[in-house]
Amino acid sequence: GEAAGEVASAAAMHALQATWIATYTEPLDTASADQTVRDALLAACTAADEAVAVIQRDPATRGAATTLTALAISHGIATFVHAGDSAIWTVDTNAGGGSTEVVQRTTPHTWVASEIATRKSLGAPLPTQAEIDKHPYRNAITRYLGMPQGCDFEVSDLVIPPAASILLGTDGLSNVVPLPEIATTFASHETPNAIATALIGVVGTRKGGDDATLVVLIPTPEALGDQDDPFGLRSPERIQTRRTRMTRRVANGVAM
Repeated sequence: GEAAGEVASAAAMHALQATWIATYTEPLDTASADQTVRDALLAACTAADEAVAVIQRDPATRGAATTLTALAISHGIATFVHAGDSAIWTVDTNAGGGSTEVVQRTTPHTWVASEIATRKSLGAPLPTQAEIDKHPYRNAITRYLGMPQGCDFEVSDLVIPPAASILLGTDGLSNVVPLPEIATTFASHETPNAIATALIGVVGTRKGGDDATLVVLIPTPEALGDQDDPFGLRSPERIQTRRTRMTRRVANGVAM
C-alpha cells in the first residue's frame, strides 16, 4: 500500500474475513455456486474497501491505501475479486509436449498496463521501456482500496484446467520473476511450500526486488477426482488448521 499501507491492509483483511464468515453459505449445487460465491466475495471485498475509508479519517493514517486480490473456489469454479497490481495465474504442468503453461488471469490495474492497452486499441506505437522508466506515473496504481470514490473491483470467474495449480502473488514477484521461470519452478518442485520457498528465494536475489507475498495451491492426488474440491481445501485436517490459524490471527490482531 501507500503511506500506512500496512495499517490499510490489516484493516482490509479483518473486514474481509469477518464479512465473508458472516455472509457466505455453502452452495447446494453447481448451478447456484457461481452467483453465491461471487456475491459473498464481492461483499467481503467491498467491506474491506469501506474499512480502509474509515481509517483514512484519522490524520495519522490519512491517505492509507492498499491493493487486494481475493480468490474463492467452490464446485470447480474459482471466483476472484481484484484491484491493483497483484496477480492470479493458473499453472498447468501438463499443458502438452511436456511443457508448463502459466497464464495470468487478472488485469494489472496500473498506468503502464492501461497505457499499453490504449495504444494497442488505437494502433499506436507502444511505449518503450525507457519512456516508461522516465514517466511520472510509471508506478501509479489505478484501482485500489481507499480510492475517494470507492474501489471499482474487477470480478470474474475462471474454470480451473484439470490438475492445474493456482498462484497468487504481489508485484514483488511478478516484477522480477518472468513467467518461464515461474513455470520451471512449478515443474521442478512438488509441494506448495517448496514452490513458494523457491520463488521467494529467487525474488531475494534479484536487483531491485521488493517484498513479495504469494499463495500456491496445488491439486492433491486424493482430491483430483473431486471437481468440487480439487485442492482438498475442505479436508477435515485443513479446515481445522485454518480455524486454528484464524483464531490466532484475530486474537493477535494480525491479518495475513
